[in-house]
Amino acid sequence: MKNIFTLIVLFVACIYSASAQSFRVDNFDYAQRDTTTLTLDVYTPQSTPKLNKTVLYVFGGGFVEGSKNDADNVKFYKTLLLKGYTVVAIDYRLGLKGVKNVGVLHPKAPFKAIKMATEDLISATKFIVDNNKLVGVDTSKIVLVGSSAGAITVLRADYELTNRTEMVSSLPESFRYAGVVSMAGALFTDNGKPRYMREPAPTFMLHGTKDKVVFYGGVKMFNLSVAGTAKLTKIFEKNKFNYWTYRFKGATHEVATFPRVYLNSQIEEFIQSLAFDKRKQQLDVLIFDSYVRENFKSNVSLNNLYN
Repeated sequence: MKNIFTLIVLFVACIYSASAQSFRVDNFDYAQRDTTTLTLDVYTPQSTPKLNKTVLYVFGGGFVEGSKNDADNVKFYKTLLLKGYTVVAIDYRLGLKGVKNVGVLHPKAPFKAIKMATEDLISATKFIVDNNKLVGVDTSKIVLVGSSAGAITVLRADYELTNRTEMVSSLPESFRYAGVVSMAGALFTDNGKPRYMREPAPTFMLHGTKDKVVFYGGVKMFNLSVAGTAKLTKIFEKNKFNYWTYRFKGATHEVATFPRVYLNSQIEEFIQSLAFDKRKQQLDVLIFDSYVRENFKSNVSLNNLYN
């Protein structure tokens, strides 16, 4: 009788666990870089169709640290899962880990790290495209989302794709990202001012106007260019590209993190409206939000990242 009772308890526990666990996670190796195997995790809602709309997420950390498995990142994935998205979270090479002398006077290392991360994101994209039925992704509905270094990477990946560079030659000619969400990102280019040869994906840019970690404005030195949200918005506006820009007056690098908690509805609205429904829109909002400045002050600085 005791054994039967134990079995009943275990059975009920399994049912409860299955109902509470509303998604599954699958892990895939997507690239080999020297001795490093790069992996991606696919978070799939139980109720998803065979091929689903997807957020491809790239974590932040200054190309020095961070992980797709960080607790705050996983919380964000779960929020998206509840909205019905499949989430693909990737590893990528941290090209500035252990590198000294990083800054305005030593720009080569950051640009190299960005190129490495972008190459890895493109490789992950190719894996998804080549294995879309296995992964469960509708390749016409892949939205790039990144924070800080991840935001830099997603902006650069779409730029490479828009200009059909050698880096993206392995992807089908017809492939496009459906949208891009950049939380405190900037576009780094090494061939002069940014020039989009074709229309980029609809892009949602969120940035603090006082961000000193990832430039909000823009800077150019020889052929090296950094176009933050202020500069990119001008480019998108001039060329009538589709975008949303949220500028947080007086905020610093905290905009890399808090939108994942407090602006999920706005991110979802952008994705549905501009990325999937293909609405044409240019939206530029300046937000005076003292709560952000007072409660989400970032402790990240260039010094504690690279020294």
